[in-house]
Amino acid sequence: MSGQGSVTPITNRKGTAFFSSSGTTTVLGSATFDGFVSYFANKRHAVRFAGGVGVLQDLSGDKIVVSFSGYDRDTGAPDFTFSVKGSVRGGTGNYAGAEGPFTGTGSLNSATGAFSIQLTVKLAPT
Repeated sequence: MSGQGSVTPITNRKGTAFFSSSGTTTVLGSATFDGFVSYFANKRHAVRFAGGVGVLQDLSGDKIVVSFSGYDRDTGAPDFTFSVKGSVRGGTGNYAGAEGPFTGTGSLNSATGAFSIQLTVKLAPT
């Protein structure tokens, strides 16, 4: 998936942020990716560790659930790049019982919460 989204602006050294994004996928077509991330950040609000759960949903309502962890790289506050990796934890509809690896990269403005993201999900054959 390649898309744009927003996340609760990071204003504390630790907390939980909720994110919402939409974009286009190679297989699913238009899709959304929403969820939450718990984080620990430094004074400049660069996330030093984050862990969360996200749901990738296609237009028919079928879902892929992922869990992930990752961190930011400070590119000059308030802008950061991020990297996450994790696992597919199941799904609904066409993706019931799904499993496999998940990775994501993107950029984030911690002051506004705007971000761009590139996701890769590799589902194991069932």
